[in-house]
Amino acid sequence: MPSEKELFGQLKSLKKIEPRQDWKQSGRELLLSQIKSQRQKLEPRLSVSSIIFIEFKKLTAFTLRPAGVVIVISTLAMGSGIVTVNAAFSSLPGDTLYPVKITAERVQLSLKLDEKDKMTMEMELAGKRIEELKKVKNSNESSARDAKIKIPLQRFTEELGSINNRLDNLKKTGNAADVVNLAVIVDDMTESYTSALEATKKEMPSSTKDTIKEALAASEKTNNNAVSIIIDNHNQANNKDAKDDLVKKVEDRINKTDERVKQLQIQEKINTTDIKEASIKSDEIKKTLDEARVLLESGNLSSAFDKVKESNELARTAEDINDDKAEATAASASSDVAAGAANTNSTNTNSEQPSQVEGGAMVNENVNVSGSLLYEESK
Repeated sequence: MPSEKELFGQLKSLKKIEPRQDWKQSGRELLLSQIKSQRQKLEPRLSVSSIIFIEFKKLTAFTLRPAGVVIVISTLAMGSGIVTVNAAFSSLPGDTLYPVKITAERVQLSLKLDEKDKMTMEMELAGKRIEELKKVKNSNESSARDAKIKIPLQRFTEELGSINNRLDNLKKTGNAADVVNLAVIVDDMTESYTSALEATKKEMPSSTKDTIKEALAASEKTNNNAVSIIIDNHNQANNKDAKDDLVKKVEDRINKTDERVKQLQIQEKINTTDIKEASIKSDEIKKTLDEARVLLESGNLSSAFDKVKESNELARTAEDINDDKAEATAASASSDVAAGAANTNSTNTNSEQPSQVEGGAMVNENVNVSGSLLYEESK
């Protein structure tokens, strides 16, 4: 039996052995033919969309790495891809390139490492959704218009929800001064967004009513969170100038809610059906606002603002009740009009039926027929 050293020597000698040239050629041809046959079997199963999806997954996995992001963006900038991205940024909901626009925005957002920068960008994106909403609403294109209007509203709601969550997280972990500065920006911007939504609300199709309500509720919730942060910080810092500004802010909110109640009461008078429930809500809102004023005069900003938030929640509930009543009234009126039109058509149809006269002649009762013609017919 050969020793271990001899075995290793024999194995090393095998490295010097080379296959015959003709065997290598025949083996290569056999391998290529097998690959070709397997490829032909697989090709029909891969559609163009499948290939794109596979390549996109590879690209996504690659771009998750920082180096991959830089390389892909650089490639787009040097190639024709940048033209597509630029065109996408001017696209609107429903356009082919709109998903590219949203994806590009998400990539930009993911590249920001600081939470404050991310939240600032999200506020800008929420503003873009408002602009998209206005453009889609004012467009002359009627194809799927309602569905297109819902897209920016839904994205606006999502972005405001994300901003609200970031505010909550920053309250716990962020620098107090930075958080307050961000809250001031969020307060100002959400106020403008809410005003813009309210201005377009009445002009929107009825099918988008719920989507608009969700967007308004998200904007109001985020705004309330921002103001609460500002007030809480004031209570800790005890800054007199800041207090005067906050008192004015809360007073403005009370006045706006008061105006909201007046508009609600006007609508209640228009809807002459059962409005008892909405009227009760109006009384509750007034009472809550009076409590807010008393608390504000006593210097209790936090409690006063809580009452303002409560009154706005009551106002939203009352508006929903009022809207439902208005829709029911409109539907009932439309049904009555349709029924009246049907009765009128039926009456007209019956009145135009011909009637039989002496001699078997048929004459329409609505036609004035002279006696001489009737005489000729009877002959």
